[in-house]
Amino acid sequence: MTRIVGFAVVAVSLVLILRQSRPELGLLAALGSSLVILAAALWGMEQILSAAQEMARRAGVAGDYTQVLFRSLGLCVITQLASDTCRDAGESAIASRVELAGRVAVLLCGLPLFQKLLELALALVSL
Repeated sequence: MTRIVGFAVVAVSLVLILRQSRPELGLLAALGSSLVILAAALWGMEQILSAAQEMARRAGVAGDYTQVLFRSLGLCVITQLASDTCRDAGESAIASRVELAGRVAVLLCGLPLFQKLLELALALVSL
């Protein structure tokens, strides 16, 4: 974690310097550093996801539920990264639309679970 923080501090300094003279390079540096930090975070997430899947398997939780959870988490991370990049570029309107698209994608990802829940509720009512 300290390496990521150190890298982020250096990257922010570089971006601030570049933005004064060449704003387009500042944006590219910000995007590149964001991707490096994201890659480092995803490396750590792989271990967390493996442990969570193992715990879910031991607890007897269906794989569908954990799969939806992990996909939704991934969608949220990607959406936030894209939205922040748009805001850094001064495009807050596009960032808002990206966030809306991310919310819709998460809802679509969970739709099969909502359908199963509805079927279960209807089965309980018909008893």
